[in-house]
Amino acid sequence: MSEYISAKALTISACFGVVLIAIVIRLLTVSVVYPSPDELTYTRQANFISEHGLKGYQVLTKEHNQDSSLWIHPSPLRIGYTYPLGYFLKYLSNTTPRFGAFFSLIFSGLNIVIFLIVGLRFLTPFLTLLSLILIATSPIDLELARRCWQDSMFGFFVSLIIYLSLELIFNHHSKRTRILLLIGLTLAGSYLCLIKESGITIYSLLSILLLIKTAFYNKEYRFCILQIALYTLAVGLLFSLYQYLFQGLDNIILMVNHTKNAMPTNEYIITYQNTSSWKTLESLFKMSPISFLCFSATLLSGLFRLQRYRTFDLTCYLSIISAVWILSICSLDYMQNLRYLSTIILPYYLLAALGFYEFIKIIRTSIKNEFIIIAISLLILLGSFYDYYTFQTLLVNKSIGDLSVGLILKYW
Repeated sequence: MSEYISAKALTISACFGVVLIAIVIRLLTVSVVYPSPDELTYTRQANFISEHGLKGYQVLTKEHNQDSSLWIHPSPLRIGYTYPLGYFLKYLSNTTPRFGAFFSLIFSGLNIVIFLIVGLRFLTPFLTLLSLILIATSPIDLELARRCWQDSMFGFFVSLIIYLSLELIFNHHSKRTRILLLIGLTLAGSYLCLIKESGITIYSLLSILLLIKTAFYNKEYRFCILQIALYTLAVGLLFSLYQYLFQGLDNIILMVNHTKNAMPTNEYIITYQNTSSWKTLESLFKMSPISFLCFSATLLSGLFRLQRYRTFDLTCYLSIISAVWILSICSLDYMQNLRYLSTIILPYYLLAALGFYEFIKIIRTSIKNEFIIIAISLLILLGSFYDYYTFQTLLVNKSIGDLSVGLILKYW
C-alpha cells in the first residue's frame, strides 16, 4: 500500500514538473518575427480600443464596413480578445504583435494547468502525466502560444467549459455546488462567444451534451430548466451588448456577410485553406504522428461504444466533441487550418493519452519482457522529441507563418 502511495505521489510530482517544463519551453520560444495579417489586425484594433475605450468599436465597425480591403481580415466582433489585449499591450508600453504574443503565452500556460486539473480529477496520475507530456511539445500548441492570435485564449476558455461540464456530468456534488458550477460554465461560455464567432457553436454543443446527460440519463428536470434559463439569459445579454457596441444588428450582419463573401476572393484562403479532408488528416499526422494515431484509435473506440452500448462515459463525451469539430475542420469550406484545433486541444490530447495507455496495456498483456515495456514507455518520449523537432524545423526555422493545411504540406 505504501509503495502504491509513493508511486502515485511520484507520478503527481512528475506531472507538476512537466507543467513547469512546458511553460519554460513556451517562454523560450515565444516570438513574432514576421507578423501575419491577422496579428497586425488584432494589435491595431486592440491599440485603438485601449486609446478610445468601448466606443472605439463603433469607429472600427464603420471603418470595416466601408473598406472592402479589410474584409479578408478579422472583423471588430472579437471583442473578448481585442479589448483585454489592448490594455495588456498598454500596460507593457508596447503596441507590437511581438509583445502581444506574451498574451497568448499566458493562456497557453493556463490551459496546461487545466490539463493537470482535469487529469487529476477524472483520470489516473499516469494518464495525466502522458497527456501533459503530449501537450508540452505539441507543435500546434507551441505555435499558438508564441503568436499574437486569439486561438490560445479561445482554447483555454473551451477547456475551462469542458472541465466545468465534466464536473457537472461525472462527479457528484451538492445542489449548491452544482448551481455554482453551472453559473461558472454560463459565464465562461458567454465570454467564449465574445472571443470568436465560433464560440457560440462549441458552447451550444457542450450545453446540448450537458442537457442530454442531465435530462435523459439523470432525469434532473429542474436542473435542465435552470440550465436553459441561464443559457437563454446569456444569449440575451450577449445580443444586447453587441447591439450597443456595434450600433445595431444591421452592422453586425454586414460584418459577418462581408467576411463570408470575401473568402472566395481571398487568394491565401483559396490556396492554403481549401483542401481535401484527407490532406487535413495528413497534416495532423505529420505534425504529431503518435498523438494522431492514439487519438484516432480512442476516438473510434469511443464512438463505437456510444453507438453499440449507448454508454456516456468520459471517453464517449470527449469523442463526440472531437468528432464534431474534426469533421467541421475537414469538410467545411475554408476551414482547413490547424489553428482551429485549439478548440478541442484538451479532448484531443486526453484521448491521445488514453489511446497510448491502452496500447501499453495490450503490450504488457501479450509480451512479458520488461525491456519491451521500457521501450514502449520511452516511445512517448521519442514522440515528444519528434513533435518538438517538427515545431523547430517547420514553424521556427522555416517560419511558414501559419498553420494552414496547404501551407504545412507545401513546406513539409
